[in-house]
Amino acid sequence: MERNTAMHHLLAAATLVLTLSAALARAADRADDASWNVVLLSASDPYLPALVLLDRSIRDEIRAKAGRRVEFYAEPLDMLRFPRARFEPEAIALLREKYRDLKIDAVVASETTALEFAERHGNEIWPGAPIVFDAVPASY
Repeated sequence: MERNTAMHHLLAAATLVLTLSAALARAADRADDASWNVVLLSASDPYLPALVLLDRSIRDEIRAKAGRRVEFYAEPLDMLRFPRARFEPEAIALLREKYRDLKIDAVVASETTALEFAERHGNEIWPGAPIVFDAVPASY
């Protein structure tokens, strides 16, 4: 069972990298030697074993295919354990301030809640950055 889960996460990461490659190709026009800045947005506890494996797989696959330096910015929102309405305005303000002077090339949203957050607030926080996602049901 654990081996199947690991393989599933690796395949999901590979698929994500293919999708992300197209998004990051636009960033390559910025400068040939520039690094890519990628936000990894998650909605739950980032230390859950499955999420640690997924995060590592995504980072490894992106680095392997990038052909340049990639800077990752992990943003675990932990929105599944805390009521979103209680802290979302502060989270938006904090993220907007953190990324105010940094061009983000792509946002990877893991899980439905993170994707919904990115869809609602992504352009405000990371203007122009494409959003790709993983760990979201096909029915979404």
